[in-house]
Amino acid sequence: MTNIETVDLLIECVQRAAILQPHLREEAIASARADVLRRMENCSANPPKGHKLRRYQFGGLVAEEIDRAYRKRGALQWSRHEFFGVLKEEVDELWDAIKKDEPQERLEEELVQVAAMCCRYFETRDRYREPKS
Repeated sequence: MTNIETVDLLIECVQRAAILQPHLREEAIASARADVLRRMENCSANPPKGHKLRRYQFGGLVAEEIDRAYRKRGALQWSRHEFFGVLKEEVDELWDAIKKDEPQERLEEELVQVAAMCCRYFETRDRYREPKS
Protein backbone atom coordinates (compact mmCIF):
# COMPACT_ATOMS: atom_id res chain seq x y z
CA MET A 1 0.00 0.00 0.00
CA THR A 2 1.34 3.43 -0.88
CA ASN A 3 1.59 6.37 1.51
CA ILE A 4 -1.18 8.11 -0.43
CA GLU A 5 -3.51 5.16 0.07
CA THR A 6 -2.66 4.99 3.75
CA VAL A 7 -3.34 8.71 4.21
CA ASP A 8 -6.63 8.37 2.35
CA LEU A 9 -7.74 5.53 4.58
CA LEU A 10 -6.69 7.34 7.75
CA ILE A 11 -8.61 10.45 6.70
CA GLU A 12 -11.68 8.31 6.11
CA CYS A 13 -11.21 6.78 9.56
CA VAL A 14 -11.03 10.19 11.25
CA GLN A 15 -14.01 11.53 9.30
CA ARG A 16 -16.11 8.51 10.23
CA ALA A 17 -15.25 8.95 13.92
CA ALA A 18 -15.80 12.71 13.89
CA ILE A 19 -19.43 12.50 12.81
CA LEU A 20 -20.49 10.16 15.59
CA GLN A 21 -21.79 11.08 18.99
CA PRO A 22 -18.97 11.82 21.46
CA HIS A 23 -19.67 8.76 23.62
CA LEU A 24 -19.28 6.48 20.58
CA ARG A 25 -16.09 7.98 19.19
CA GLU A 26 -13.56 5.69 20.93
CA GLU A 27 -15.42 2.58 19.81
CA ALA A 28 -15.75 4.00 16.28
CA ILE A 29 -12.06 4.85 16.11
CA ALA A 30 -11.12 1.31 17.16
CA SER A 31 -13.50 -0.15 14.59
CA ALA A 32 -12.23 2.20 11.88
CA ARG A 33 -8.60 1.31 12.68
CA ALA A 34 -9.40 -2.38 12.25
CA ASP A 35 -11.14 -1.54 8.97
CA VAL A 36 -8.09 0.43 7.80
CA LEU A 37 -5.82 -2.54 8.55
CA ARG A 38 -8.13 -4.90 6.62
CA ARG A 39 -8.21 -2.50 3.67
CA MET A 40 -4.44 -2.06 3.73
CA GLU A 41 -4.01 -5.84 3.52
CA ASN A 42 -6.55 -5.97 0.66
CA CYS A 43 -4.82 -3.13 -1.21
CA SER A 44 -1.49 -4.90 -0.95
CA ALA A 45 -3.02 -8.02 -2.46
CA ASN A 46 -5.18 -6.12 -5.00
CA PRO A 47 -3.60 -2.77 -5.85
CA PRO A 48 -6.09 -0.21 -7.19
CA LYS A 49 -6.18 0.42 -10.92
CA GLY A 50 -7.74 2.94 -13.29
CA HIS A 51 -10.27 5.28 -11.73
CA LYS A 52 -9.82 3.82 -8.27
CA LEU A 53 -6.08 4.52 -8.43
CA ARG A 54 -6.84 8.10 -9.47
CA ARG A 55 -9.22 8.39 -6.49
CA TYR A 56 -6.48 7.28 -4.09
CA GLN A 57 -4.04 9.71 -5.68
CA PHE A 58 -6.59 12.51 -5.45
CA GLY A 59 -7.22 11.76 -1.77
CA GLY A 60 -3.49 11.92 -1.09
CA LEU A 61 -3.14 15.23 -2.93
CA VAL A 62 -6.08 16.66 -0.99
CA ALA A 63 -4.52 15.54 2.31
CA GLU A 64 -1.23 17.18 1.35
CA GLU A 65 -3.04 20.41 0.42
CA ILE A 66 -4.93 20.45 3.73
CA ASP A 67 -1.67 19.98 5.64
CA ARG A 68 -0.08 22.79 3.63
CA ALA A 69 -3.05 25.05 4.39
CA TYR A 70 -2.85 24.23 8.12
CA ARG A 71 0.87 25.07 8.15
CA LYS A 72 0.28 28.32 6.29
CA ARG A 73 -2.85 29.60 8.04
CA GLY A 74 -3.39 27.41 11.09
CA ALA A 75 -6.33 25.15 11.85
CA LEU A 76 -8.74 27.66 13.33
CA GLN A 77 -12.39 26.92 12.83
CA TRP A 78 -14.33 28.90 10.22
CA SER A 79 -17.90 30.05 10.33
CA ARG A 80 -20.16 28.97 7.48
CA HIS A 81 -19.77 32.40 5.91
CA GLU A 82 -15.98 32.28 6.11
CA PHE A 83 -15.99 28.80 4.61
CA PHE A 84 -18.21 29.93 1.75
CA GLY A 85 -15.90 32.88 1.05
CA VAL A 86 -12.83 30.63 0.88
CA LEU A 87 -14.65 28.02 -1.19
CA LYS A 88 -15.98 30.64 -3.61
CA GLU A 89 -12.46 31.99 -4.11
CA GLU A 90 -11.17 28.50 -4.92
CA VAL A 91 -14.09 27.77 -7.27
CA ASP A 92 -13.54 31.12 -9.00
CA GLU A 93 -9.89 30.18 -9.59
CA LEU A 94 -11.04 26.85 -11.05
CA TRP A 95 -13.54 28.66 -13.29
CA ASP A 96 -10.83 31.08 -14.47
CA ALA A 97 -8.61 28.13 -15.39
CA ILE A 98 -11.49 26.57 -17.33
CA LYS A 99 -12.29 29.79 -19.17
CA LYS A 100 -8.63 30.24 -20.13
CA ASP A 101 -8.55 26.64 -21.38
CA GLU A 102 -5.52 25.93 -19.22
CA PRO A 103 -3.90 22.47 -19.28
CA GLN A 104 -5.62 19.61 -17.44
CA GLU A 105 -2.86 19.58 -14.80
CA ARG A 106 -3.74 23.17 -13.83
CA LEU A 107 -7.44 22.30 -13.51
CA GLU A 108 -6.55 19.33 -11.34
CA GLU A 109 -4.50 21.58 -9.04
CA GLU A 110 -7.55 23.81 -8.60
CA LEU A 111 -9.83 20.79 -8.07
CA VAL A 112 -7.53 19.60 -5.29
CA GLN A 113 -7.71 23.03 -3.63
CA VAL A 114 -11.51 23.10 -3.81
CA ALA A 115 -11.75 19.61 -2.32
CA ALA A 116 -9.14 20.43 0.35
CA MET A 117 -11.10 23.43 1.59
CA CYS A 118 -14.27 21.32 1.80
CA CYS A 119 -12.41 18.65 3.77
CA ARG A 120 -10.80 21.28 5.98
CA TYR A 121 -14.20 22.69 6.94
CA PHE A 122 -15.49 19.16 7.52
CA GLU A 123 -12.52 18.35 9.80
CA THR A 124 -12.49 21.52 11.87
CA ARG A 125 -16.28 21.91 12.09
CA ASP A 126 -18.16 25.21 12.32
CA ARG A 127 -16.88 27.82 14.75
CA TYR A 128 -20.33 28.86 15.97
CA ARG A 129 -22.22 25.58 15.67
CA GLU A 130 -19.68 23.15 17.14
CA PRO A 131 -16.87 24.89 19.02
CA LYS A 132 -13.74 22.87 19.69
CA SER A 133 -13.80 21.16 23.06
